[in-house]
Amino acid sequence: MKIMCIWNKNGEKTYMKIVRSRAELNNAKVDGRKPDKMITRSNEMDRLKIKDLKKYVSYDGLIVVDGKVVYNKAAGIV
Repeated sequence: MKIMCIWNKNGEKTYMKIVRSRAELNNAKVDGRKPDKMITRSNEMDRLKIKDLKKYVSYDGLIVVDGKVVYNKAAGIV
């Protein structure tokens, strides 16, 4: 598995981290916050389903798989 996690902090700084396992994904937080955006490829998800990935992103976050937005709570794409 390989997922790019991105945090936008108050519009000032952007933090990025690549996670390579579910254990790293469980602990992927900056200042206690889940990632604002996750980017991956379907062949990199390694048995992880999109519905499982939703719980690791912030409630108004964005998930992009293969360049396509598959989850965007703010825009109503679930």
